[in-house]
Amino acid sequence: MSLSACSSGGGTGSTETGADANYSAATMAAACARVVTIQAQLSEIQKQVFQAMDSGTDSGQWGPIVHNLEQQKIPLNKEKTAQKLVCAGPAGQQTTEPSGGGTKASGNGTTTPVDHTKVAALQQNIGANPQDVVSLQALADTFFAAADYQSATIWEQKVLEVDSTNQVALMALGAAQFNLGNSAEAKKQWLAAAALYPDVAEVHYDLGFLYYSQTPPDTANMTTEWQKVVAIDPNSDLAKSVAGHLK
Repeated sequence: MSLSACSSGGGTGSTETGADANYSAATMAAACARVVTIQAQLSEIQKQVFQAMDSGTDSGQWGPIVHNLEQQKIPLNKEKTAQKLVCAGPAGQQTTEPSGGGTKASGNGTTTPVDHTKVAALQQNIGANPQDVVSLQALADTFFAAADYQSATIWEQKVLEVDSTNQVALMALGAAQFNLGNSAEAKKQWLAAAALYPDVAEVHYDLGFLYYSQTPPDTANMTTEWQKVVAIDPNSDLAKSVAGHLK
């Protein structure tokens, strides 16, 4: 049955032919009712997201919208939804929050296909010099941009094998693990980064977001981390994005 058979005035008045004619009026009515329900749910999601965008709400504050939809019994998978809205990336290439490699995300949610020629060249560099941190990090960035977080994890770990205190790699490895749903490992990497770089606002932002994404949200630790974001750089975009959660 085609979705066009369902109209705002009811789903059983259509006169379709062929395979669609095999559906009984009751089947058509039930299917159309389901379509109308789904359309209403999607409209509600779109309305609230567009309201957030129109008001200048940062993408890092879309969590309350997800929570609100859940309260309305709209069936969202919170973990999967959060991962889509919270797709982190390293070295300034991230799509949305967490901040990943140390710069604010623009939030367009796109991925970049792997450039296999570039990958081959970088691997050749690493073959000649296994401690080439620049090439190792570039490989990790390439896979992260393609949303291949498993491969990104492998190369970030290789960066850390060479330079165990590398800020970009620690934050990006945490971001990769977060996007793989491994919050415990993400927390481990971000806590290590926070201990080494306590004055870097981005790492406290990432930790705060991790606490915020838990079920239920760990608001005490979230507040502690995001207060540090504001204290470090009160005029930054990151500080502005968390301000609404600290009132």
